[in-house]
Amino acid sequence: MPRGIFCPILTGKAAVTMGGPCAFRMLVYPNGLGDSTQSWAMQRMSEVTHVGFADEANWNEGRYRAIALVTTTLAALSKLQDHIFRALSESGVTEFKFKKLRSARERFAAIKLIDLALAEACSSRLRVDVLIWDTRDSRHNVKRRDDVLNLEKMYYHLCKNVLRMRWPPESTWALYPDEHTAVDWDRLKCYVNAAAQVYVEGDGLGIVLRSEFGVERIEEKSSREEPALQLADLFAGLATFSRSHYDDVVMELDSRGEGDSTPRGRNKKTSNSLIERTSVIAHLVQECKRRKLGVGFRNSRGLCTRNPTKPINFWLYQPQHPLDKAPVKE
Repeated sequence: MPRGIFCPILTGKAAVTMGGPCAFRMLVYPNGLGDSTQSWAMQRMSEVTHVGFADEANWNEGRYRAIALVTTTLAALSKLQDHIFRALSESGVTEFKFKKLRSARERFAAIKLIDLALAEACSSRLRVDVLIWDTRDSRHNVKRRDDVLNLEKMYYHLCKNVLRMRWPPESTWALYPDEHTAVDWDRLKCYVNAAAQVYVEGDGLGIVLRSEFGVERIEEKSSREEPALQLADLFAGLATFSRSHYDDVVMELDSRGEGDSTPRGRNKKTSNSLIERTSVIAHLVQECKRRKLGVGFRNSRGLCTRNPTKPINFWLYQPQHPLDKAPVKE
């Protein structure tokens, strides 16, 4: 047996560890390495370099569901938080919630948050990846579908495609999902463990068993305390609304004229939420077009990014093969 130690990644409320049998990670060292090497490895594991903030929209209701993951470097996080708080304060909003987007005040806040996110994304300091799934596709249109377990698997797919493929592979991550998520993080980390791989750290100083995605920490956070979660809430909400209300949004846009994101005279049959959310979607698409970010709307019947490497990425999940089916309740 190789020499090794089991080490918890973190402790505390609402935190989970990554590795081992869903509780600990084992650090394995070649024979003969002393305590100094072990201390170095343990210190290395605690050095988080990147952070992610996740929130869902309609995970258990409606045809379209989504998860948004906002990712950035730890070094850029503090300024990002300050900018979000400032944008909200200037709009007279304490905490942004997509479900409250029914008035001009929330619209102003949403547009400020979008402009901030796009500016940061174009400066390579931030990504927003939104995974959307259609419950009527061949994967999800099954009897007794387990929406909670399916949500966890969608989180896995999103992490797999973002944490390692869109950021440097050596990144070490802390993930902060919204505290109201339905995910069982203990079960999710088992999916990650199942994909564990062995690689050599540094100049052969030690072989470390690490999870595939380099996630050191998962801790649920309140969106009121963590403003980046409000960005995730906004983009997840826009993703599902743009698809579930596609025909209504197009009709509202056509009534205004091409390229006009400004609300016009209100039809008595048109709800305030449709009017304001349509304006935000129009602004997002226009700004993404101006910045050459490749986000489309009409041809895809909802927000969609053709090139997933772009930093604002709306991704509609496609079943991978005939046996790709959502989990079902036993």
